[in-house]
Amino acid sequence: MASRHAYIDEYFDHVFLKVLDRVLKDVLGGAATKAIFRHLENRHSLRRVDIPKNIKVFMDVMEDILGSSRITLEMMVMHELCSKLDLDENGVMCFSTLDKLRDKFRRRYRRELESRGIFTTYDDPQH
Repeated sequence: MASRHAYIDEYFDHVFLKVLDRVLKDVLGGAATKAIFRHLENRHSLRRVDIPKNIKVFMDVMEDILGSSRITLEMMVMHELCSKLDLDENGVMCFSTLDKLRDKFRRRYRRELESRGIFTTYDDPQH
């Protein structure tokens, strides 16, 4: 049975990738963004859709490409992600805290999603 957090995580990752795409395209342009994603897949076997679950690899590649400017890009992405998900930015302004932000999102929306019947509280079929 799928994890009770699967829906929330899928939605979180979807929003993260949309924000990441937009920020990269705004800052670096469309061609450079495509080149980065192609480089990630060809050299690091990291598909775009897998970035949220492998953020360390993405961070390392962006460090190689952008140097310390990577931090500014991360802050832009995290700021917009928090805004899109209606979450407080406190303490989650870099990619290394992405899992912390995902947990914050889970806690905030779990009860709301359960009340709408989107997923149940228990994975155990006996409940």
